[in-house]
Amino acid sequence: MSETNLRSLRQILKSDILIILLIMVGYLILQLGLIFYFADDYSQACRWDCGWYGNVIKDGYDVAPGERGNGGVANWAFFPLNPLIGGLVSGVTGLEAQPALQIGSELANLAAIFALFILFRTLDPNFDRLAFALVIIANPYSIYTSAGYSEPIFITMMAASLYFARSGNVVLQNLFAAVSGTSRVTGIIVAGANVIQAAASRGIKTVLSPHYIFWFLISGLGLAAFILFLYFHTGDGLAFRHVQVAWSRTPDKLLRVLSGFMDYPPTDYRFWGSLGVIASISVLPGILIWKKHYDLAVIHVISVVLPAMTNFISLPRYMMWQVSTFFILYLLMKNRFTWPVLIGLMLVLKFLVFRSWFAGDNWVI
Repeated sequence: MSETNLRSLRQILKSDILIILLIMVGYLILQLGLIFYFADDYSQACRWDCGWYGNVIKDGYDVAPGERGNGGVANWAFFPLNPLIGGLVSGVTGLEAQPALQIGSELANLAAIFALFILFRTLDPNFDRLAFALVIIANPYSIYTSAGYSEPIFITMMAASLYFARSGNVVLQNLFAAVSGTSRVTGIIVAGANVIQAAASRGIKTVLSPHYIFWFLISGLGLAAFILFLYFHTGDGLAFRHVQVAWSRTPDKLLRVLSGFMDYPPTDYRFWGSLGVIASISVLPGILIWKKHYDLAVIHVISVVLPAMTNFISLPRYMMWQVSTFFILYLLMKNRFTWPVLIGLMLVLKFLVFRSWFAGDNWVI
């Protein structure tokens, strides 16, 4: 880490560490309060993908589809970084796989709060700590941080890579991008987005230097390692993509998602999901480009379009759990006209998501 980066982080720790800790405490109070309002035990938050990640920790990756008696599906779609963290927590604490995943995800979310804080301070010269705190605490899809999902560690790696890219640290931006590629297939996008931002802000010669190109290639090692593992383990390096067919997730579904507002009534979640995707890949990137955050715009469009190609399932969390979405919400929360409405909508949606999660409604998977 360069001396400049170290000084910047020291300054943040010196001036804002208490504020960051208070934000973390505020998040945990509301998070645990809602969990115990809807459930008798914290472990009940571990549902759906939590079980799949736990399966990876306990038994490793499947060799063939359906070998555990679950039809044609397999656990290849669940990238290794999240279960690695859960396995580490399990090894240190002695906890079973699923509670270890939940603890690991909560710890990753605390890291994400810190990473987003330092990134947004860099992106916004007039950084508003209160607006940031409200966005984090009122995050309507925060249930996933207690459910053992990969969203928190994905956000942490993406935000760290973006921060070091903005700080001009080519080595760390690409090392974090490499790790990000082991959290989710879209994690590797941050490497390309950093190139676009660097070319736009510092000139094309910056990204054509041998030093920059070498470290850019390093950013792909995380995803490449997972692909190689799957190739030698299953015979299919892209098994994480091909297994999506077992969940009826195929690329031809994008048009259906985009036209959903014409095919479904307003009482159907797919009506609003369709409008949400259209707004998410048009209006939000437009705002980011206007603000000259080209990296966030690129990440946002690709990270929403790729999941949308596989239907409506899980789209709300894919759209919400993006650095770009958090930043847009932060900008809106800073505005004295929009923040009262926004905070109200976020808190109401948060309550509904938690209720649906514990009721078993699959729109929140």
